[in-house]
Amino acid sequence: MCMMKLNSWPIRWKITLLASTIVLFSLLVGTIVLVGKIINVKTEDLSKWSLLTARVIAQIPQIIENVEKQDGEKLIQPLVEKMRAIYGSDYIVVLDMQGKRMSHPLESRVGTLFNVNEARPAFAEHIYVIGVKGELGEGVRAYAPIMNNRHQQVGVAMVGNTVPKINMIIHDLLQQILLVLFLTLTVGIGGSYLLASHIKRQTFHLEPQELARTLDERTAAFHAMLEGVIAIDEKERITVVNDGARNMLKIKGDVIGKNISDVIPDTRLPEILTVGHAIYNQLFYIGDTLIVSNRVPIRIKDKIAGALAIFQDKTEVTRLAEELTGVKGYIDALRVKNHEHSNMLHTIAGLIQLGKEQEALGYIFQI
Repeated sequence: MCMMKLNSWPIRWKITLLASTIVLFSLLVGTIVLVGKIINVKTEDLSKWSLLTARVIAQIPQIIENVEKQDGEKLIQPLVEKMRAIYGSDYIVVLDMQGKRMSHPLESRVGTLFNVNEARPAFAEHIYVIGVKGELGEGVRAYAPIMNNRHQQVGVAMVGNTVPKINMIIHDLLQQILLVLFLTLTVGIGGSYLLASHIKRQTFHLEPQELARTLDERTAAFHAMLEGVIAIDEKERITVVNDGARNMLKIKGDVIGKNISDVIPDTRLPEILTVGHAIYNQLFYIGDTLIVSNRVPIRIKDKIAGALAIFQDKTEVTRLAEELTGVKGYIDALRVKNHEHSNMLHTIAGLIQLGKEQEALGYIFQI
């Protein structure tokens, strides 16, 4: 039902709807790709920033001196929280070599043990960044070993940052997205409307279904003609041929696009492309068929773009002429007979008016 209603829409609105749909779909795909790129860029930036922060934390003398102390967390916790506020990290955790948390955003976890399985490379003096999915969502976590003055590892600095969620990124870009949506829809709808109007003018303000019906009607009438019709373009290629021409010249198969000389060797239609004017009522043979032809050039903007021939079989024309001649002779004979009978009737009427009934009767018997 919806398709039937859509088919009845004017071409102008169909093109406008299609263009709008394409614009919206392109914008949706573009937004998805853009958000994905932004997430990748932010993830990379956060990874670099987290690693830099972890290195800075690992090199703070107060942390290096107190990380091995029994109550070192009392000095490390407030110091790290200040650094976390300065660097804007979501969390910074300092661990000693036993995995004890010397600092944590939640003070209740300070002094508890950390699961060191994912941090084992960091306890082997490796610096690296990994992607994690924690309580705050997906993020990145950087590890850096804490080394003392004797180049011995005394702990690990861990810095984590959460990657912004898709809805947060879209919210931040909402104004830009709406502006782009408005501009693209305006340009898309306006351009499609102008294009549709141009197409309407080119098609004489007919809808596609009207054009299809008109073409079907013209094609049926074209092939129903008794006369043969052939048209060629400026390169002598056949563009139009009707059934009358096919039957008259015994043309078989699909010849559209072929050179007319290859299909009809005796044709004189290409001459019109050279002479540039029409030739009417010319008799000549094509093969063994005598035809009478009218050939005219096809002009587009005062330039010859092809030629058209309309022709009849001369034999058929002669037969029709002979039939018409016979009918005319028969009509003339009837006219003479009618005149003779009128004269006779006048004679009989005159005799009766003179009271010569016997003579009138005798005249009738003589006739």
